[in-house]
Amino acid sequence: AASVSGNQVVVSWRPPPTGAAPTFYQLLIKNPASPDPAFPIVTGSLIFPASTTSLSAVVPSGVYRLQVLAGNSCRTSLPLGGDLVFTVP
Repeated sequence: AASVSGNQVVVSWRPPPTGAAPTFYQLLIKNPASPDPAFPIVTGSLIFPASTTSLSAVVPSGVYRLQVLAGNSCRTSLPLGGDLVFTVP
């Protein structure tokens, strides 16, 4: 989920309901204008410990497309909940 207030954005997520417990989360920042939605251009990636389930940041105006993945020593999950797209005015 994402909430936007001015340029302040809060993104939050929940751990996956099944499978091994995650030891980290990876936030992928994608180019919303990627020509092929099935193979989007990733413009950034952030890693957070498993104790982190939200992120708050002040960001510039624009359209944002994010994915959150859960991971552990074995693998990284499919995106939790798919793409999250929002606009910062």
